[in-house]
Amino acid sequence: MKKTLMQWLKKQISFAFWAWIPFLVMMLFAVLAAHYLPRDLALKSIAAFIVLTMAFVFFRK
Repeated sequence: MKKTLMQWLKKQISFAFWAWIPFLVMMLFAVLAAHYLPRDLALKSIAAFIVLTMAFVFFRK
């Protein structure tokens, strides 16, 4: 039972890491890009960063 619980906990931590950390990094990048870059460049760079981050998380294994 303890082994099963530890495996479940490890899976939950892994999911939280791979779900929330990329999301927070994307939000931070989007805010900084929108604030410091011109509008056209900011929108394109935010979109590219989001697509690349999603691809990295999806194909990480």
